Amino acid sequence: METMVYPVPSPAPAAYLTLLGVALFLTSLALGFAWLGWSMSRVAVAVDADSVELRAPFYGRTIPRSSLLTDGVRVVDLADEPDLHPGLRTNGVGLPGFLLGWFRLASGDRALLAVTDRSQVLYLPHADGVVLASFSDPVRLVAELRAAPR
Repeated sequence: METMVYPVPSPAPAAYLTLLGVALFLTSLALGFAWLGWSMSRVAVAVDADSVELRAPFYGRTIPRSSLLTDGVRVVDLADEPDLHPGLRTNGVGLPGFLLGWFRLASGDRALLAVTDRSQVLYLPHADGVVLASFSDPVRLVAELRAAPR
């Protein structure tokens, strides 16, 4: 006896549209993660005569130099400063080796972080709060911030 094959009818158009929607969602998710990975290496601080600007995706801030508490600006090692340990992330990204966004510190203070290296962190207090950010040469940045605006 010969084998008879009875095909199942093609799915309704909604099935194909659902597959297309899932594919578009996953593609946009992958592009979003790729953008986040690219932007993580673009965080910087720009200093001019009037302001200090943290350039970071979603969490960038411009702080007027007049609101800086320059006597408190210093380089810290978070391992030696228990009160400055980032605790609860209230709005941001917390990945191993990368903290960006708003965090509660162990002291209870709220701080804006852009930290990649916990051993060389700029502690930047200002009238509205604190910024903690990693830099390859934070000592030079501290000297510039303490100097009179240009």
